[in-house]
Amino acid sequence: MYTELIGVWNSDLNDEATKNGIGDVTITFKVDGSLIYDIHEGDKLQRMNMTYRIW
Repeated sequence: MYTELIGVWNSDLNDEATKNGIGDVTITFKVDGSLIYDIHEGDKLQRMNMTYRIW
């Protein structure tokens, strides 16, 4: 199991390429294979519930 991946990851808004290309994003990897991808735009939140698998 890749436990290094489990947790909450935030985009680095201090990096201009990330800020311009990806934006303000939070990705949560859970042990059960679920992934929550949040896009923050001002006071709005767009959430995508997904799954992941590592081969």
